[in-house]
Amino acid sequence: MINKRQVTDNIIQYQFSYMRENIFYLKNQEILIDTGSPNAKSELKEIIKQINITKIIITHSHFDHIGNIDIFKNTPIIMSKTSKEIVTKNKDEYMLFNWIGSEVVEVSTDQISTKFKHKQLQIINTPGHLTGSIVIYDKNNKFLFTGDLIFGPTSIGRTDIPGSDKNEMKQSLQKLLELEIHAILPGHGEICYEKNIVSKALKIL
Repeated sequence: MINKRQVTDNIIQYQFSYMRENIFYLKNQEILIDTGSPNAKSELKEIIKQINITKIIITHSHFDHIGNIDIFKNTPIIMSKTSKEIVTKNKDEYMLFNWIGSEVVEVSTDQISTKFKHKQLQIINTPGHLTGSIVIYDKNNKFLFTGDLIFGPTSIGRTDIPGSDKNEMKQSLQKLLELEIHAILPGHGEICYEKNIVSKALKIL
C-alpha cells in the first residue's frame, strides 16, 4: 500500500506500509530521495511509471532506503563516499538486508557519484544513525530531508546498531542548529513542522 501526499507543488511524499518508510520526489529537479525497502519494490515500479527520474539521492545505506536501487540500472545515484564503500563492497553488517532475509542489492560502482552541486539543494554529512549518512537541505523551502537522523522533536535514529554512534549523532544534530528549518521530512513517519525541532531532539540524547 502507498500513501501519496503532495507536500508542495514540487515535492511529493510516497509512504510505504512496510516500515512507514518515505521516499520523496522533487518534480522540478527530477530527483528521487531514497528508494525504500525491497518489500516495496512492486509499488515503487508502479510509481516510477508516472514520474521522470534523472538522479537518485540516498540518505544512508540501510536496506529500507537503498532496497530498490537495483531497478534503476541507468540512473545516476548520489551518496556519500562512505555509503558508496558500504554498498559496492556489499557490507551487509551495515546494510542489514539480513534483518528481512533478503539478498543484498547490487549496484555498479560506475553508477554512483559522491559529488553533487545544486543551487537549491545542499547535502550535509550527518553520521550517527549510520556511518556515511547525509541529509538534504532545500534552501528555498527551508525543508530538511533527514533520512533516519531525526524524525521529530522527541524521536531520533537508533544509535545501538552496527555503524551507529551516539556521539556522532549529537555532533550531527548540533551542526543542523545552524540551519533555518521550517519542516523535517524524515525517512519514516510523518512530516514535522514543529519549531526548534533539532534543539528539542538534542535534549533526549
